[in-house]
Amino acid sequence: MTERESLIALTHFVKFGPAGLKKLYARLGSWHDLWSAGASTLNHAGLDLKIANEFVTWRSTFNIEHSWKVLDAEKIQIVCEGDDNYPEPLRNISQPPLVLYYQGKLRNSLWSQALAVVGSRKYTRYGERVIEDLIRPVARAGITIVSGLALGIDALAHQATLHENGITVGVLGSGLDQNNLYPATNRRLSQAIIDHGGLLISEFAPGTPGFKFNFPRRNRIIAGLTQGTLVIEANIKSGSLITANYALDANREVMAVPNSIYAESSSGTNHLLQMGAKLVTTSNDILEVLNFDKPILDPVLSRVEGKSPIEKQNLEPIEQAILEALRGQEKSINDLTKELKLDISQINARLSLMEINGLVRSAGPATFTATKRL
Repeated sequence: MTERESLIALTHFVKFGPAGLKKLYARLGSWHDLWSAGASTLNHAGLDLKIANEFVTWRSTFNIEHSWKVLDAEKIQIVCEGDDNYPEPLRNISQPPLVLYYQGKLRNSLWSQALAVVGSRKYTRYGERVIEDLIRPVARAGITIVSGLALGIDALAHQATLHENGITVGVLGSGLDQNNLYPATNRRLSQAIIDHGGLLISEFAPGTPGFKFNFPRRNRIIAGLTQGTLVIEANIKSGSLITANYALDANREVMAVPNSIYAESSSGTNHLLQMGAKLVTTSNDILEVLNFDKPILDPVLSRVEGKSPIEKQNLEPIEQAILEALRGQEKSINDLTKELKLDISQINARLSLMEINGLVRSAGPATFTATKRL
């Protein structure tokens, strides 16, 4: 295998991380030699003997050609640390990923003005309102919103950005393949992100489940891709505080939204404010902290004047046609494709966004019904 292929193959072994691989590379001289080394050589280079033996056993079963087929089938692309299109902000963090797997449109313009938004999986109505009042105007101003595609605040941030036809990036703690994408309940959201010009990224190769220990590691990427991290509703033990620490380590801004001293769901955000995080109460606060130059409506007016097309009921023709077809009944995607004489990919993409916007809901496998009347 070539140097590049050897590096990519090495990232498929779940017990290798970037720091450990770089140390082994420094001692063995090439990715190809590292890939080909026996257990004793790896042990002498500094790898634990048990892990070295596990790797050699795993390597004997690994088929690189099968991996290429999976990448092609899932439309997953690869960028390595030395490539020109590698995300520039990640070059300056501790332990940059050696390899990134991605779906969607990777371009460095995404990172010129980018905000990480993280928070609790178990959000309250307060957290939901913060997303509506702060993140939607920021997304409308053209800021890239980066989050972890997790349930809760992460998913709300992605959805709010899509509401505003903005660009959002999901950084996963699993492989990007459909069998392992985590959480599985956000598969439709992940496809909507791609369909609307966004990006899914993971340093974990296809086939990697969402192991618990993957998520703290991926948080450094969320923080590293952006100029600052905003924490919304996080308790004192939340993984969101790990992301905030990574942001500090990477010399990025850390912001937090305050909440009641009696709210356990915000004990972590209040702690961040005590420790010096920037207090945020309006969307303009975010732009000022990050020195972004795009003005936002007065925060008092943002909820009125900043309504999205969906809220104003200015539906696009394809959305009107789908809702008319679903009026009072359930229909499969295939039925809609035939009835509306549209390509199935068009129907799928539009249904994804309509489901996020609350216009339709799933009524079974590949079947939908309307939730609103025209």
